[in-house]
Amino acid sequence: MSEEKNKKNTRRIMKRDFFSILKISLIILIPFTFLYITLFDYLYQFELNNAIELVIGEESQHTKTVEYIINDIYDNLLQDSFVIKNSNEMGDYLNNPNVKNRYEVEQMFYRMLTNKVNFDQIRMLDLEGNEIIRVNNTESGIQIVDSENLQNKSEKDYFKIPLSLDNNQFFISRMDLNMENHEIEVPYKPIIRVVTPVFNDKNERQGSLVINYLGQDILNVLSENFSDTEYDFISFYLVNNDGYYLYNNDFDKTFSFMFETKPQYNIKDELPGFWEKIKKGDNSYYIENDTIYTYKEINPSENSNFTKIQEDLWYIINSFNLNSITVFENRVIFNLSLIEISILLISMAFIVLFIAIVHFRNQDKERLALTSKIAENTNDAIIITDSQTNIIFANKTFEQVTGYSQDEVIGKKTSYFKSGLHSKHFYKLMWQKLNKTGFWEGELWDRKKDGLLYPKLLKIYAVEKKYSKKIDKYIGIYHDLTQRKENEKNIDKLRNYNLVTNLPNENLLNKLVKSNVENNDFFGLVCFSIINYNDIFFNKAENQIFENINNFVKKIQSFLNKKDFIAQISKDTFVLGLISFNNRNSLEEFVKNFFQNIKENQNELQHSHYYDIKGGVALFPIDSQDPKGLMRSATIALEAAKFEKTKDYIFSNVKLEESVKNELHMNLLLRKSIQRNELSINYQPQVDISSSSIVGAEALLRWNNMELGNISPYLFIPIAEKTGFIIELGYWLINKVFKDYKKIQHLLPEGFKISINISPIQFNDENLISKLIELSKFNDVDLHNFEIEITESVFVSNTNQLNKKLNEIKSLGLSIALDDFGTGFSSLGVLKDLDIDKLKIDRSFIKDYPEKDNGGIAKVIILIANELGLRVITEGAEDKVQVDYLYSIGCDLIQGYYYSKPLQLDDLIEYIKKNS
Repeated sequence: MSEEKNKKNTRRIMKRDFFSILKISLIILIPFTFLYITLFDYLYQFELNNAIELVIGEESQHTKTVEYIINDIYDNLLQDSFVIKNSNEMGDYLNNPNVKNRYEVEQMFYRMLTNKVNFDQIRMLDLEGNEIIRVNNTESGIQIVDSENLQNKSEKDYFKIPLSLDNNQFFISRMDLNMENHEIEVPYKPIIRVVTPVFNDKNERQGSLVINYLGQDILNVLSENFSDTEYDFISFYLVNNDGYYLYNNDFDKTFSFMFETKPQYNIKDELPGFWEKIKKGDNSYYIENDTIYTYKEINPSENSNFTKIQEDLWYIINSFNLNSITVFENRVIFNLSLIEISILLISMAFIVLFIAIVHFRNQDKERLALTSKIAENTNDAIIITDSQTNIIFANKTFEQVTGYSQDEVIGKKTSYFKSGLHSKHFYKLMWQKLNKTGFWEGELWDRKKDGLLYPKLLKIYAVEKKYSKKIDKYIGIYHDLTQRKENEKNIDKLRNYNLVTNLPNENLLNKLVKSNVENNDFFGLVCFSIINYNDIFFNKAENQIFENINNFVKKIQSFLNKKDFIAQISKDTFVLGLISFNNRNSLEEFVKNFFQNIKENQNELQHSHYYDIKGGVALFPIDSQDPKGLMRSATIALEAAKFEKTKDYIFSNVKLEESVKNELHMNLLLRKSIQRNELSINYQPQVDISSSSIVGAEALLRWNNMELGNISPYLFIPIAEKTGFIIELGYWLINKVFKDYKKIQHLLPEGFKISINISPIQFNDENLISKLIELSKFNDVDLHNFEIEITESVFVSNTNQLNKKLNEIKSLGLSIALDDFGTGFSSLGVLKDLDIDKLKIDRSFIKDYPEKDNGGIAKVIILIANELGLRVITEGAEDKVQVDYLYSIGCDLIQGYYYSKPLQLDDLIEYIKKNS
């Protein structure tokens, strides 16, 4: 009976303890949970808004780029229209509309369409809307429409509206699909029409000039710019002022307004709320069904110098789903992720556990055993003391951490383990807070049994007696921080220092520069590289490299003052922070002396080395007031110095940074040119002057970039050579020429050769011979049908080595021509020893004949070539007088506009057929 009663009492006590703990837990957990959810919801909303703004910012940047390109296209279009309208051919015809003048206008239209690949059609309408002249750009080529096929366009808006325009005004139609004979042309052609009235010299209206521009060019700009982004989840559309799609990923929606028998898709029907914001000019983003929409109004040619009447506005629409943003993913409830919910649950469990521990610590001493059992099952070290800090309990984790057994510490005071590193004041404050609040937490050092000191994170709880509220026990819970401290120390070392030289690395350098920007009025950064690093340390043992580099660093440090510092940002690149100079003159003097002395021979491990050092210097606050900007300026100056033959270092300046910026941008675009299919080859025929027969053609590389347009080889070839990309570019050119030759070889006359220019850099490429063999076999072409053109800059090589390379090339069947002779490193002594087949006279020696040049230099070059047994080809001959003179002085071949301009492959075929 007594045992049953004890069980009931135990159950009653447990039930009471449970409800007591539950009550306290609810009082704490409910507000804690509410605050937790509120806090993380705020952080989530903040992070989500930042992510949205970031994506919208990226959208805006791409949209501005597209707007700029479209405006540039329109400006060029209006400029071209102005040129055609005011051409001599148009003026002659408007004043005297006879057959001859009409023919000249047709030919002028023909030439314009040949040069402007994005022009679909040019025509002239009379005052009744009849087509007088029309030239079409078709898949089969440029066609002048016969008079019997000309149409009447009097019902078209682009005929009616210009009737009211002044002489210098232009009408730009909305973009739609081209129609022929009242039917939409297939394949579809998006068309924009530029129309302007034409007047004769008496200011009498004669009709209108109409240019059809292929709007697909603009749509391609849109597609390429928005697809080339890391935010591939962004969708984009182009709509006109009525809300109809001009571009949509769904092809059926694009230009749907042109088809009466099909559904007509309109954004104002699909998103009426968003369309209302657009019409109000409200630029804030719009959300519907977790999708964010933004727009940008495009008014093409808004800032043009030409007076125009424009029928349509465009809107670039961008959209993305919130689920695409990382911030939005994995949200389960109350905008909390699984991790955050797990943390909440763990925190709640910890709070409940803590409440339970506190609750049980307030019970009588007989419950100490229960508390001890809980302590034995935790990974933290726990000790329990009485009110006098005498230890009454220690768990097994405590034994593992300190090396003491529980029996050894029972009865000892906690002060027994003091490290001696903390002051009396520290302990005084600790006990004051503990006795006042019942809790203390902090890091401190204690001593293990073996005497070693170790750091720990300690939490001390003061347990009061249930009724008297006096402190009865102290519970100490802690874990060893030794490993964490060691890890932090190692991580800091890895994060901030080069492990070989123990110099600050790039991360610490950034902090040093930032600190000096904030605390100094003037200082300089010198970024320099060891250009011949690989030559010096090639095949060296690792310990030798370490010792050599450290000796080199010691020499650098010997030049520096105490305030100055040196950092290493890569194996061969260092940065000096010159803090001890207060003006530019003294700093410049130091830099001058530094670069003179640091390059001197270094005797390391009984070996003498000469360090080829190049550097760039940036000054604060002259070049930049921003730490990153200052480093960028020094780096740009370093890159410029690497290409200077007479200077070891360069000081940064605005022109240099702008030049490098433009060059880097063009280089970036150039490196994408192959994969974007922007490169092409034109062929300029080479003609035998005595027989007028076509004997060959020179392959000329062309680059048409979607952002920069047609770029002259005189601009991009030097950049390609400077960056080494010329080698990849050169092999692309050789491969393309071989492919083209394979297509047309059955049409070519016997002995026909294609000339290929080889850069001096590619000429010196060790893979040149093997690549020529590989590409010729791959394309199944005979190398006897090709000629390599080299320039005089290869003369800097040893003549024997040069001839060896030339003989290797000729052994494959290729012939060799020396290009641009007389403009570079001309040396008759070298020339007579070179094994070449042909001299090519530069156009500069014939272009001004006979008005400003008597042709003497060309004559001398031909005499020299004849003496050396070389054939001669002259480029740049543009008229018969020049050709006759070249014939008279013994020139063999001509390459110039007199015979033909550079031609695309199909045009070259037609030229050969016509002149064979």
